[in-house]
Amino acid sequence: MLSKLFAGFGWTSDDLKWNIAIAAAVIVGLSTAFTSPEVAAYYGLPPAWLPKLRGLALIIGIVSGVMRTSGLPNKIGAWFLAVAVGLGALSTAACGQTATAIKAGSVVTLEAAETALEAAHDLERSTCNALADQTQPITTCTPDAAALGLTTAKHQAIAKAFAKAFTVNEQAAAALKLWKPGDPAPASFVAYVAAANDIATAAATLAPSLPFVSKLTNALGQIQTINTTVGGTK
Repeated sequence: MLSKLFAGFGWTSDDLKWNIAIAAAVIVGLSTAFTSPEVAAYYGLPPAWLPKLRGLALIIGIVSGVMRTSGLPNKIGAWFLAVAVGLGALSTAACGQTATAIKAGSVVTLEAAETALEAAHDLERSTCNALADQTQPITTCTPDAAALGLTTAKHQAIAKAFAKAFTVNEQAAAALKLWKPGDPAPASFVAYVAAANDIATAAATLAPSLPFVSKLTNALGQIQTINTTVGGTK
């Protein structure tokens, strides 16, 4: 029936089978490789591009079918079909691997960011008062710290910002482990980014030249890397 329907195009039953197989293989391959949310997120493609890329995949599939009717020998058509089917199979496997790699990389980076943030916190506290009990809130910075520009009031403001970040730290880590590429950024991670930025603002305003700021900058860079990956706010 289909062969009669397309007979007006000069297609034989064999041509029709080739056209459908080639078009389907190319469409599956391209749509899977370049239009899945996981791969789009990994390569930083805007979500608005996905419908356009799917349309392009459809056009390429149709063109490949038309090429089959242009007199190409069967052996050439067979090689083209093999490549198209291979693309579909490889890209399908790549999508799963890419999603896993994105998620695992984000979790590892967050752990490194947490370590760097804790190092910055510890260094700020020891700068304020190295002799104080480091397991308890520090109530008074030393005169040496004040001479460096870290007064008790400034320390308390910075400590408050650190405490806020550490409060949402665990929730952000747990949410990131459940997050999937293409999903919205977890709310707890967004809150963690905001809290980390508050620390940066406090440090830049109150004690921009102290050594702990460089460690803080390192932590914020890693947090921002994850933020970009999960599509969080800037």
